Amino acid sequence: MRQGRKFWALAAAVAIGCAFADGSAFAQSTPYYITDGDGTTMYIIQNGVLQSTHTILSQGDAIAIRNTIWIGSLIDTAAAEYTLAGAATGATTALPGTYTQLLDGTTDGTQYNYANQWNSSFPNVIRTDLQWQNQQVLFTLPVDTEITGITYDPTTTHLFLAVETDNTVREFDLTGNQLNSFSVSAVSGRPCCLAYERASNTLWLSANGSSNIYQYSKTGSLQQTLTIADFPGSASNTWGGEMAATIGNQIPAAGHIALVLFVLLLAGLGVFFLLRRA
Repeated sequence: MRQGRKFWALAAAVAIGCAFADGSAFAQSTPYYITDGDGTTMYIIQNGVLQSTHTILSQGDAIAIRNTIWIGSLIDTAAAEYTLAGAATGATTALPGTYTQLLDGTTDGTQYNYANQWNSSFPNVIRTDLQWQNQQVLFTLPVDTEITGITYDPTTTHLFLAVETDNTVREFDLTGNQLNSFSVSAVSGRPCCLAYERASNTLWLSANGSSNIYQYSKTGSLQQTLTIADFPGSASNTWGGEMAATIGNQIPAAGHIALVLFVLLLAGLGVFFLLRRA
């Protein structure tokens, strides 16, 4: 009886370890939203597969995701709200047009949205409220720096910026101090669509008009490259990219669901046999 108990305890431990020990169990498990403002289109990618395509406001690139999605226009004149499934809610706001070339967006999930201004003369990081209003410059990078992506890491309250000038991703605190920088030379093209995935504590990005997405650690180690089948690729002008700011908004990957069900089944069998032997 003791040997049987040891067997089932070991089997359950191994299964649980396989389910949760490695980031690959969460490989792109959080929906990845990519915007093509020129094409008035938003794409939802789940577990490396294009799940759905949705119509959004014209030039809607800067994207922030909480329980719903708020997308601001590149020319800073309007913003609109969408459900996590991509349907317009009908809620919109007018914006002042002060900061044009708002190429990508992110949010802290509670109080502020952030966007990068794609302007080498004014490479600003802009802070707004959760509907893209009440805008102000948070900090500015040196002139001739071209920022092409932004995302927020709630575990550190830091911002990551994709920079086309030298093909890097740079980490900043909210006062504008640069803390880290690493090359994303594996990204074939202009880096864009920067997103933080809380489930894996990693960064995702793409290249403008590319069907590839890339996963990096926060210190610059390339984790994987995925090619999205049926993604329009060069037909798109993709810039904005984001994942839900709160971990509760994740949709688990199918493989992860299957593994969890296997663990539960194994645990149930263990309890059954232990009861029979008792």
